[in-house]
This record gives sequence, structure tokens and C-alpha cells, in this order.
Amino acid sequence: MDVDITVTGIIARTTVKQHFTNDSPDWVEALYVFPLPDESAVDHLEMRLNDRVIIGKIQKKEQAISGFARFLFLGTSALRAIIG
Repeated sequence: MDVDITVTGIIARTTVKQHFTNDSPDWVEALYVFPLPDESAVDHLEMRLNDRVIIGKIQKKEQAISGFARFLFLGTSALRAIIG
């Protein structure tokens, strides 16, 4: 894991880089949780899968869960990260 924190006034911009490898030939369903204090906020989420870059859409938790369930129902691959 590589963490970079830049503090400007009361704002701390944090970048976390992690590496995960799925050694199985099968798809894996996983829930990635970012533990953050209640008063914190997320304004950008970017994930890289091999050569593919996925820019996250920040939503309220209930909205994100509903959208994720819809993708699964349609048989579409989905990626979900819960903040908090």
C-alpha cells in the first residue's frame, strides 16, 4: 500500500494506492470499504483494472446500493465501493 497525504489549511487530500490480484480464472464479488470519519468527504475515486481506468461516480450510500443491485439483476458486471 502507498499513501500520499497533502495538507492545505484544513483540507487533507489523500491518495491511496493498493494492488489486488485475483489468481482465480473466475470473477470475484468483493466489497471494498473505505473507513472514514463522519466529517470527511470523498470527491474523486479512480480505479485501474489492468489497462482500464474506471472513474467512480460519487453517490449517497442508498443510491449506490440500489444502482449496484440493478446492474447485478441485469447480469452486467459492476464495481461498488462504499465510503464510510
